[in-house]
Amino acid sequence: MKYLTIATSAALVSSALAATVPSAPWSTLTPTGKIPSSATTDYAPKFGIQIVTVEAAANLSTETAANITKELETALPVRNKAVVNTLSDGQPNVVTTTTYRSVSSKSSVAPVAQITDGQIQHQTTAAAVSVINQITDGQIQHQTTAAPVSVVNQIGDGQIQHQTTAAAVSVVNQIGDGQIQHQTTAAAVSVVNQIGDGQIQHQTTAAPVSVVNQIGDGQIQHQTTAAAVSVVNQIGDGQIQHQTTAAAVSVVNQIGDGQIQHQTTAAPVSVVNQIGDGQIQHQTTAAAVSVVNQIGDGQIQHQTTAAAVSVVNQIGDGQIQHQTTAAPVSVVNQIGDGQIQHQTTAAPASVVNQIGDGQIQHQTTATPSTVAAIAQISDGQIQHQSSKVAPSHVTAAAQLSDGQVQHENATVAAESRVAAVATLSDGQPQVTGHASELESAIPKACSSKNNLIMTLKKGMLSDSKGRVGAIVANRQFQFDGPPPQAGTIFAAGWSISSDGYLTLGDSKVFYQCLSGDFYNLYDKNIAAQCNAVKLKIIDFVDC
Repeated sequence: MKYLTIATSAALVSSALAATVPSAPWSTLTPTGKIPSSATTDYAPKFGIQIVTVEAAANLSTETAANITKELETALPVRNKAVVNTLSDGQPNVVTTTTYRSVSSKSSVAPVAQITDGQIQHQTTAAAVSVINQITDGQIQHQTTAAPVSVVNQIGDGQIQHQTTAAAVSVVNQIGDGQIQHQTTAAAVSVVNQIGDGQIQHQTTAAPVSVVNQIGDGQIQHQTTAAAVSVVNQIGDGQIQHQTTAAAVSVVNQIGDGQIQHQTTAAPVSVVNQIGDGQIQHQTTAAAVSVVNQIGDGQIQHQTTAAAVSVVNQIGDGQIQHQTTAAPVSVVNQIGDGQIQHQTTAAPASVVNQIGDGQIQHQTTATPSTVAAIAQISDGQIQHQSSKVAPSHVTAAAQLSDGQVQHENATVAAESRVAAVATLSDGQPQVTGHASELESAIPKACSSKNNLIMTLKKGMLSDSKGRVGAIVANRQFQFDGPPPQAGTIFAAGWSISSDGYLTLGDSKVFYQCLSGDFYNLYDKNIAAQCNAVKLKIIDFVDC
C-alpha cells in the first residue's frame, strides 16, 4: 500500500513538473493558415518592428484577410507609419518622442521600446510641450498644450498673429498696413523697444513710472519717476507741450502731423506704440508682463506671459523670436538661414523613463528627420506613445516587461509618417545583418535603450530577454515566459515575408486598438477603435 502511495505521488509530481516546465509544446500552437513559401521562418539578425497604420478596422470588418492584405499593399505608400518599442515587461510599446537616427538620409525610423513586463504600449504626450517652427518665408507657427503659453505667428508680409491661452495674457496683432491692435490684461509690466529709425516706444514698469527716450532726430523725451510729475515732450517744430498729473503719470502721444493726444491713468501704466506712418495707439495694462518688440521695418511684436519667463532673441535680419514658458524651460534654436525652431518641455525630458511597475513614460516632440523609439518594460508589454508629428517622422512601439505589445496613439499627417518598433535589452545599439533575400526589403535603424529587439528561429519569436512572442487569450500580441502564459492561442507560425513584414500564418494584418492612453496590438479586430496595421521589419545597427 505504501509503495502504491509513493508511486502515485511520484506520478503526480512528474505531471506537475511537466505542466510547469514543458519541453516547448507551444511550438505546435500555430495558425491554420500556412506560411507563404516565399517567407522565411529563420532570421538571425536582431530586428525591431515598424507599425504601419493603414485604415480604420471598421472599414475592413466585412472584408476577408486576403482582401485586407491586398488593400494594405496598395495603400501602404500613403498611409501613416508607426514603430513599436518593447518595454521590459515584454509589451511592445511605440514611442514617438525619443530621438533616434536612421541610417537612411531620406527618412528616419523610431524603434519601439520594451518594458520589463513585455507589454507593448504607446503613451500619449504630456500637456506641457510646445513647439515653434518658422518656415523660410518667415512664418512662425507655435503650438502649445500648457495653459500659460502664448503663441505668436508671423507671416512673411509682416503680419503678426498672437494667440494666448492663459487668463492674464495680452495680444498685439499687427496688420500689413502698419496698424497695431493691442489687447491688455490686468496688472502687468510693459516693455517697448525702440529702433534707430526715429519711431517712438514708451516703456513703463511699475504703477506711476513713465519712461521717455530721446531719438537721434532731435526729439526730446522727459523721463520722470515721481507720482505727480509733469512730462514735457518737444516736437521737431519747436513747440513745447507741458502736462502734469495728480497721482498718476500722463502720457503724450504725438502723431506725425503734429497733433498731440493726452491720456492719463490712475494706477495703471500706459503704453504708447508709434508706427512709421505716424499713427499712435495708447492702451493701458495692469499686472501681467507684456513685451513689445519693434523691428527696423516698423513691425511691432507683443507677447505676454503670466508668471513665466520670457526670452527674446533677435537675429541680424531683424526677425525677433519671443519664447515664453510657464514652468517648463524653453529653448530656441536658430539655423543659419534664419529659420527658427522653438521647443519647450515640462518636467519630463525627451527620454524614455521606466517606472518600477514596468510602465514606460516617454514624452518629447519629434522634429523632421528624427526618430522616436518605443521602450520595453520588464513585464514585456509594448507601449506606443502618441504625439503630433511632422512629415518624415518615425515613431516606435515599446515593449513592457510583461510582454504585451502596445502601439502609440499618434496623430500624424497624411503621408510619410513612420512609427517603428524597437526592443530594449542592455540599452546598447545592436548591430544587425540582412539575409541576402531580404537585403533590399528591410531598412536599417539605430538601436537604443529599451528598444524591442527580436529574433526569429523555426517560426518562433523571442525578445532580447528570451521571452516567447505569442498571441494570448485576449488576442493580444506580447512576450512571456517561457513558457507563454496560460491560454495562449498562437506561439509559433511566425515568419518574415519577402517584402519585409512580420507574418503570422498567412496573414500580415494586425490591429492596434486604443486602450486608455495606449494602443495594444492584436491579431484580430476586437473593437471599433481599432486600426488595421502591418508590422514592418527593421534591422538595428550600431550608430
